[in-house]
Amino acid sequence: MSIDDKMEIDERRKYQRMMQQQLTITCFRATLFYVEVTMETQNITLSIPKDVLLKVKLLAVKRQTSVSGLLAQTLTRLIQQEDAYVHARQRHLQRLEQSIDLGTGGQILIRRDELHERV
Repeated sequence: MSIDDKMEIDERRKYQRMMQQQLTITCFRATLFYVEVTMETQNITLSIPKDVLLKVKLLAVKRQTSVSGLLAQTLTRLIQQEDAYVHARQRHLQRLEQSIDLGTGGQILIRRDELHERV
């Protein structure tokens, strides 16, 4: 491999690194733009014990957010989990309705003690 070939490879690597850095910056900017989108909010009054409030404030500081932001994140996560549960339950019930017939006619034909009988 000649010196010119090595220089060309080095130039290509530098160019690729530069392009990767530019792509990273572009992606980062897109993420920041998305974060700036805000939603309409509603104030609420919340009564919680003082010791809990103190711990929540410390947690909010550790996570670099406000108590309001921490509560909003937690409630959003709770709603997402509930929605996922409802959706999974609906899918499961749908699968049960569409399952194959086992020929029992919906009745249990064997007693529990017969199932667990030891030989």
